[in-house]
Amino acid sequence: MTQSALWIWRQRIAALVIMGVTLPSIGHAASFDCARASTADEHAICNHRALNDKDVQLATTLKIALELVAMGQRGDILDKEQVWLEHRRTCADNLVCLTRSYDQRLKEVQSVIDAIQSAGPY
Repeated sequence: MTQSALWIWRQRIAALVIMGVTLPSIGHAASFDCARASTADEHAICNHRALNDKDVQLATTLKIALELVAMGQRGDILDKEQVWLEHRRTCADNLVCLTRSYDQRLKEVQSVIDAIQSAGPY
């Protein structure tokens, strides 16, 4: 990889990381439209700031991961996201269950980003 390509990769990763850190603190808005929330888990997320913030953080981290991985990995990550959403729904409005679910999924998605970062240098 050329020096300019490495520089571009470093800048891209830095920008995505900064987005991931700052976006969860902007406003009180889940990653979905709370006006259309229809399930107990969605209502709980919309009604509890900490869960709302975790939802935005997960959505942002997921977006970063999807931008960084090869196309083949995207499908795997999105498949796991669907399985996770089904699990989250089983928590209903149980805040402890929802918090644990978000924390686990955040670790999983962050590990994808960490693996890419550790493969550097960029």
